[in-house]
Amino acid sequence: MRKGILAAALLACAACGGGSGSSPASVSGTIGGQPLDARDALSNVITVGTNSVGGILIINSPNTCAKLSANQLPRNAKGIAIAIGTNSASRLSAPTATGTYTVYSQAATAGKTGNVATALYGATDANCVPVSSIETTSGTVTLTRVDSSGYSGTFDITFSDASHVTGSFSASKCAAYSPSIQQATCT
Repeated sequence: MRKGILAAALLACAACGGGSGSSPASVSGTIGGQPLDARDALSNVITVGTNSVGGILIINSPNTCAKLSANQLPRNAKGIAIAIGTNSASRLSAPTATGTYTVYSQAATAGKTGNVATALYGATDANCVPVSSIETTSGTVTLTRVDSSGYSGTFDITFSDASHVTGSFSASKCAAYSPSIQQATCT
């Protein structure tokens, strides 16, 4: 995976906050010894230069897209930011079809071709300051829906601290989910 686009996707919201009344995501297991009570899932295609990835955010805060659209970040957020795409010798492209994507650490994506993914768990405190960041090392993300409304699928991910989670998501498209959210106001 191209490091610049991957980093942008993961930084877009390593730990922001959540979407609608009923949760569009579920997470089983713990990360860093902490459960993630998924309350929202959102997605967007993130483009840098000629490369793009599908960015998926699973988070513990409801109504995340509305918050991001208002340039706000939720306090005490916990989330999994997934970057997913098809890597060729010349470029990385956001998914256009369903399928299984192999999860790697960001460094391990270098030189990999085909369907690739990486993810980052992040948590913030009451001032929206990052307090935890744990990268994935292995696993799979399986997309069961890819369309203009977003992505749906399942995941089975192991993190660098040996934490393991499984789950599902139906992530609605949110145009505000982008690298620029790092400049948002903590609410």
